[in-house]
Amino acid sequence: MSVFIESGYGRRRDHNTTRRSQWKWPRQGLPDRQAWLLWDRALSFLEQNGRLRVTLGAWIHASHQQWEWKLHIATNTVIQDCDGRRIAYKPLTGRGTRRGAMLYSLETRAVDWKDSIQDEWAAVTPIFSEVGDSLFSIRTSGTMVVQQTQNEDTETIFPSFQDRVLSSAEFFLRLIGPLPVLTDATLKAIGIYIKEGSLLTCSDGSSDPALGTACQAWVMADKDGHVLWGGVGPIDGNPEWVTSYRSELGGITAILYILQQMVLHLDITSGSVMLYCDNKGALENVFDEQPKRGIYPLLERDYDMLGAARAIRRDIPIKVTGTWVKGHYKGNNREIQHDLNDLADYIATQFQQNPPEGFRSRRMPALHPHYEAELYHSNSVVTTNFRDILYHQIFAKDLAATIQKRTGWPVARFNGVAWKAYAAAFKSQSKFRQIAISKLSHDLWHTGAQKKLYGKDDEGLCPVCKSTLETVDH
Repeated sequence: MSVFIESGYGRRRDHNTTRRSQWKWPRQGLPDRQAWLLWDRALSFLEQNGRLRVTLGAWIHASHQQWEWKLHIATNTVIQDCDGRRIAYKPLTGRGTRRGAMLYSLETRAVDWKDSIQDEWAAVTPIFSEVGDSLFSIRTSGTMVVQQTQNEDTETIFPSFQDRVLSSAEFFLRLIGPLPVLTDATLKAIGIYIKEGSLLTCSDGSSDPALGTACQAWVMADKDGHVLWGGVGPIDGNPEWVTSYRSELGGITAILYILQQMVLHLDITSGSVMLYCDNKGALENVFDEQPKRGIYPLLERDYDMLGAARAIRRDIPIKVTGTWVKGHYKGNNREIQHDLNDLADYIATQFQQNPPEGFRSRRMPALHPHYEAELYHSNSVVTTNFRDILYHQIFAKDLAATIQKRTGWPVARFNGVAWKAYAAAFKSQSKFRQIAISKLSHDLWHTGAQKKLYGKDDEGLCPVCKSTLETVDH
């Protein structure tokens, strides 16, 4: 398979066969059609009309490619690596092509030429006008090769930002998941967009009720929708209490935390960011300007995640505006936020279906640094359904004994009932139907037998046949 290197100007692709890799690549079969379709879909998020959304910057370290011909930028000296020797070609003085390109000669060279220059080099391809001609010009590739080591005084941003993120509390390390590489150029660009108020962010969640697992994904883009960065991570919690709402709340929290770390690292004191999410409830709770006080915040659904998001939003020096976006939008008025939402949804779904090792959902969520109190039950942190859990702990045993006594059921038969499924079906009914079902299940219909029992009727006869005691069975 031919390998093409995009030129430094992004206008052409150079095919160069005068290079080899220092790595020994394994022999593999060709990708199948499904793999190519997946690759094309991944590239569609990076390019538009055949051009990269975000252009590549300079190489940050030496490439694994070993080029036979290289050009030293400062001196225009061409170096050829030939059988372990380095041959240098100086440009011919007073000679050049009609287009002004420099000419070199195979006869004017310095064999075994050595130099201690540690500047930038460019990979080149020699161009001979005729076969057997000793004169040649060069075509420069956009690939920049850094010879030996970089200047130790060169300041880089990404390693220290990475160190900052990796030193986060376990709660946030789990939430943000395996972060992709962020270059220093992209980090600086994001910082500029934050200051300008043009940075767009979007999060989306994915959950599997059957498995009780969930995850969230987030993306960052400029005002034109060019994706800059993104990530995905798991949502921890008891499988019985993990919901789609918790995953959406986790996505918002992840974006807020990443933004907080960025503005701290880049020393940004003002700016604004737009945060899109397709869950109105999660947005309203995080961006509530007058949240409840006292113990009430601890009684809210998924209070641990909500508390972390509110604490970050309170401390972050920039303005983050939460805005609802229609999820899975299929209308005609499609906008950038709909594309970002679809992208976040796709990333979250892929992660949910095949999470990487070490980032699967855990039953026990970690404590976040801003927590005030935690309630533990069933080897996990209680994140929702506080009332139901407390009622179950207090009344479940006595209620089970009462039901078994009235029905005459043995313990085995009582335990054979799918009570969780029954509860889910019961709660799905209207309040009126719930009352009717409860009365029917516990023989509490207002029948003649009930009237006679409580002294409201002396005989309690059926109003239809007027001869038999009215019971539920009758």
